[in-house]
Amino acid sequence: MTSKGKRSTSINEPSDMDPSTSQQTLDLAAVVKLLQDSLQTSNAHKEKSLRVDIKLDPFYGLISKGEDVEAWMEKFNVYANCAAWTDQERCRIFPAYLGGAAYQWWKQLNPNEKASWKVLENGLRKRFTPVNEEFYWRQKLEMRMQGDLEDVEEYAEGIRALCRRVEPTMSDPTMKNYFIKGLRSTLRPHVVMARPRNLEDAIENAKWADYAL
Repeated sequence: MTSKGKRSTSINEPSDMDPSTSQQTLDLAAVVKLLQDSLQTSNAHKEKSLRVDIKLDPFYGLISKGEDVEAWMEKFNVYANCAAWTDQERCRIFPAYLGGAAYQWWKQLNPNEKASWKVLENGLRKRFTPVNEEFYWRQKLEMRMQGDLEDVEEYAEGIRALCRRVEPTMSDPTMKNYFIKGLRSTLRPHVVMARPRNLEDAIENAKWADYAL
């Protein structure tokens, strides 16, 4: 006989934690851990793939041949940022993309200079930037002519880039004149006759003329 107010117990009453429930909790934790490990592995593979796939033409320091150290350094840094290279990695990889005079310049640096990305980046620019930069790029702009097989859009981008190097705030009419001046002889008369209002009009006129010929 049990007293009132007291709860009777039974030897068959289940415990607070069912063994099957405990096992399910352990299994769920294992699945979560497996998914986390899989995600980390996937991210590591993606990063490794990104690093391997990056391609960049070497820089030789051939200023007389038209190599542009500023444009090359900009592209190197774009690729390096995409690959998430640290400054230390940039210093280690940098000489692999140099050749000729540029590589010889790197070789004569001391170990401390080779280990500083700021020194390497600024040093390459200083060494291979033309002495009279504005005069150099203005000459390049004056001599820029559209190649026989060069697309109109590609030629236009080349003119824009040179104009920015000569004068970052160059007016649109001046850029338009440089663009027309260097067009292939088969296209130039058609663009002049169209009397384009600005550079974009001149580019469109040249495209239509190129398509019609």
